[in-house]
Amino acid sequence: MRVESQTEPSDNRITETPLPPLISIIVPHFNRSVLVRETVASVEAQTRGDWELILVDDGSSSEERVALQALAGEKIRILDRTDGEKGPSRCRNLGAKQACGEFLVFLDSDDLLGSICLEQRFEAAQSAPDQDLWVFPTLEFCNHPGDLEKLWGIMRPGSDDAARFAQGDAPWHTSSPLWRRSAFLELGGFNERIFYGDDANLHLRAILTGLRIRQFAEAKPDTFVRRSEELRITNSLDEKLVRSRLVRLEEGTAMLRSVPSGRRFLPIWEGQHFVEAEFLLFHQQPRAPINAVLSLLEKDFTPKPWRRLLVRGYFAFSRLTRDRAFLLLRTARRLVMLNLPSEYFPNRG
Repeated sequence: MRVESQTEPSDNRITETPLPPLISIIVPHFNRSVLVRETVASVEAQTRGDWELILVDDGSSSEERVALQALAGEKIRILDRTDGEKGPSRCRNLGAKQACGEFLVFLDSDDLLGSICLEQRFEAAQSAPDQDLWVFPTLEFCNHPGDLEKLWGIMRPGSDDAARFAQGDAPWHTSSPLWRRSAFLELGGFNERIFYGDDANLHLRAILTGLRIRQFAEAKPDTFVRRSEELRITNSLDEKLVRSRLVRLEEGTAMLRSVPSGRRFLPIWEGQHFVEAEFLLFHQQPRAPINAVLSLLEKDFTPKPWRRLLVRGYFAFSRLTRDRAFLLLRTARRLVMLNLPSEYFPNRG
């Protein structure tokens, strides 16, 4: 903890008064008290000590809430989300507003900080003090950091990062940046209506509104994202998660149209509706959510009648053949790839 010395005029004794934390780590939590203990331990193991940790509970069960409260301490606060949209976006925004630090790091409740994370990031902020966020590599792991040699996203400084975020090729993760708290709050924080894809929406908005961003692609990865499939809430496709994917598309369209620099990405975003419909198709979703995505595409982008018929016909045919005649489905897909915009097939796969 940083300290400052003060001289008491009465007896000239030196006292040490703790200064406010320099970096605030915000963690949304929902029924993950066992995993979040590991997250807390990774924060407590930092080589830099001037931090605070804010755990924001999103309506966990009473047992989980008791277990979470047991983690509270001098540098660890527990907050409750009691209003607004349920989900990590609201929790992160609440934590950021209550934070005391000059800088922010967002961490998921099953992910970990490397021990050098805060030290490395603060040194980078000192070396480039005119920036609003500083971005670092994030590594995936399964059971412990280092067991997977795979980066979460690949930063390519000089590339069109806005286009990459818009087409689903995110170059960095929620936990990758160190944020200047004032810049995050001025941006408006996370879009609380978005439950899935909220980080991509935030980072795209940061780029389009001109925040100053410095990437440290060659730095040592200092955050670790867990990749155990059964543990991640957003891997599921229950009704709420399917609905959240629609909200992501709606809010993304509104955001791109509201920012002048975002309008050139609307063709990419139109294509993301087709990508989303195919995702639902190949993940065995019923007709209703697929039709909802296609209806949203038609409402927000009004494709020409022939394109609308081609897309609707492709998905009608695909639903009939996906489980019984996959070769026919592949052939149909090749045909529509020749006749639809390239933005509908960003990976050409």
